Amino acid sequence: MSHLVIAILAVGSKVYLPTGVLVALLVLGATQLAVFLIALVHLLRHPHPQLLPIWAWIVLMLALNLIGPLLYLAVGRQRAVETPPEPAEPAGDRSRRAVDLLYGRPEESADPGGRPVPTDDERPRGPA
Repeated sequence: MSHLVIAILAVGSKVYLPTGVLVALLVLGATQLAVFLIALVHLLRHPHPQLLPIWAWIVLMLALNLIGPLLYLAVGRQRAVETPPEPAEPAGDRSRRAVDLLYGRPEESADPGGRPVPTDDERPRGPA
């Protein structure tokens, strides 16, 4: 954050920096602030960092500016546990399960006598 502070102070003071240096300081400061916020949010959402406790990571991130948050993101984060992928089932089985979920199993659509239940188009119309 020191780069951002230097750039802001240089703009408001009588110190004149070349435009390229001022732009570089602003970009570096904005990048530093973004990486710090990303690391801080990740640290606070995941309560079990590696190597150091939370308070130590926060102090390290504040003390080392850009290097502290990058160090946390590279070393301090807990890695996600990789689970082996489940074996894929044949596409026909997945399709059959989807059809069964949507329309019911074939046994459910037949009446107890084994005859198929007529659809709305096949039912007789008129007074019953």
